[in-house]
Amino acid sequence: MRKIILFSLVLILLVGCGPAPTPLAVITAIPPTPGPELYVITKSTGLYEEPQIDAKMSRSLSEGAKLIPADGNDRPICNSFIDMGTTYTLCKMELVNTGQTGWVLKQWMELRK
Repeated sequence: MRKIILFSLVLILLVGCGPAPTPLAVITAIPPTPGPELYVITKSTGLYEEPQIDAKMSRSLSEGAKLIPADGNDRPICNSFIDMGTTYTLCKMELVNTGQTGWVLKQWMELRK
């Protein structure tokens, strides 16, 4: 009888002292890092070399072209000027698919969220 009790105690100790359970991996949500704002062209326009009314257009931009602020900025840097009573605002932007930078009329850009 003692052998059975001793055997039972040893068995209980071996089962109870087995390998420790592996803790479940803790999954933490990493908040998204803010990046540059994404803009889309809403009407065909141009990418200009300077923020001036008579600036040379380096390329045309079709509706739907995607832009981000140029020079690593999170938000566009814009310049406004008045020509013959009309105010124009141009923002320095980067064309997403080519990396080309230039100035775009702000009125034809829409912020995408």
